[in-house]
Amino acid sequence: MTRVTRVSRSAVLVLLAAVFFPIAALGDPITVSGVPQKGALPTMITAFANQAGTDVLPAGATDYYVFTLFDTGSTRVYFDNSTAATLGVSNGMITDVRINGLGAIHPVTLTAPIYAGQAQAEVQDVPVALPASPPDITLIGGPVTNEVKAVIDYTTTITRGPYAYLGGQSASGPDITFYSATGTPTFNPAIDLSLQAFGSTGAGLGQRYWMYDVSFNEGASSVASPGASDMSGTHTRFLYDTGTNVTLIRDIWAATLGLTGTPDFTMTVDGTLLNGYYLDSITMTGVGGTFTVLGAPVLVTSSALGGSADAIIGSNLFAQNRLLFDGSGATLSIEGPTVPEPSTLVLVGLGMAGVIRRLRRAARHRQ
Repeated sequence: MTRVTRVSRSAVLVLLAAVFFPIAALGDPITVSGVPQKGALPTMITAFANQAGTDVLPAGATDYYVFTLFDTGSTRVYFDNSTAATLGVSNGMITDVRINGLGAIHPVTLTAPIYAGQAQAEVQDVPVALPASPPDITLIGGPVTNEVKAVIDYTTTITRGPYAYLGGQSASGPDITFYSATGTPTFNPAIDLSLQAFGSTGAGLGQRYWMYDVSFNEGASSVASPGASDMSGTHTRFLYDTGTNVTLIRDIWAATLGLTGTPDFTMTVDGTLLNGYYLDSITMTGVGGTFTVLGAPVLVTSSALGGSADAIIGSNLFAQNRLLFDGSGATLSIEGPTVPEPSTLVLVGLGMAGVIRRLRRAARHRQ
């Protein structure tokens, strides 16, 4: 048995810190259950700065933002008609894009400074698009998502409003903090998942992300994405999409898993009624361990997903977690639970017992 002969003041402080400030259980598997059929969409505020950099659209405004969606499943910055008309945006217009979470909005005045120098992310020289079939909210896609980091806390909902121009409604979404590609987020990752960026870049286009080492599991059957190398030629490509609040899988793979017949639930997605099933699990494996979702709800579709994806990993699977999405680094990190590990508690207990014995001994010597 090793006998401790000296306990420094710093060691005491470390032990006390471990008792009162629990450390994350890094490297441990993370398992969640009871996730919702639909998750939260990452609504945020966005300002579009003129190229001169002296103001923010619309012309003359110095503190003007609109509500948008942080969408890793989109290849462009796509405007909805209403926002484009309000800002005077034309197709192909070049703008600087500044993004921030809803938490930046003052809860009483409902204003938020969003300009150069603020704690926000900014991507310059982004061409915008007005599609023939516009979305119902402006999508902030690839040209921006590829160049920022985002800490998305799905466990915390931010609500701001009501706003008259939203018909008296409020804006809600998960708490998000944005960083530049070189920024250092406040985050304690337990598992780092690898992504493969794919698609063309340039002329307003950005890349999207397939996920490595993801497995849909039902009974003895599994459908999994590759663990490494280029997924372009494979048939199990799973898209990571912050702009989708459900998880979907194509019918050909659903049949492999036995997801046929009477559904567990149904849901209408983009006007189509889809059958839903609860899988035994979905697992995502990366550096540090495996993230497992038990009883994972998935919807089955016959449509092509994301152009070429065989499944879409939506936000509902992460409803109980904080994530760090790193666009330039092509990683998705999942934070570990902030509770002491059993081994830590034992070591702390033994360490504190030794400290107490030495303090008592020193007191006796002083008497």
